[in-house]
Amino acid sequence: MRNRERIECIENSLIPLIRRVPALSDEDRKDMTELAVHAEWGIAFENMCAQLGEYDAVLTRELHEEIVRVGRMCGVEPRTWKNLDENVEQGR
Repeated sequence: MRNRERIECIENSLIPLIRRVPALSDEDRKDMTELAVHAEWGIAFENMCAQLGEYDAVLTRELHEEIVRVGRMCGVEPRTWKNLDENVEQGR
C-alpha cells in the first residue's frame, strides 16, 4: 500500500472511531480528531484508549474489535488497548 493510501486508510478508520466511542467529551473528540488529521495517529489513539480506561467505558465486543483493528493499523503497541479488555460487555 502506498503511503498516501495508508494515510487515507488510517484517517478513514481512526476519525470515525473517535467519533463513535462512548465516554469522550466533545473537547476530547475535537482534540483527538485534530491530532489524527495532522498524522499524529498514535497519540490520538493512545489518548482515546486512556480516556476510555479512565472512565471505565463499557464497550461492545464489536467496538472493542474495531479499536484493536485500528490500533494495529496505526502501529500502536497492544498494551495501549489491553486495559480495555475487561470493559467489554459480556454475552455480545
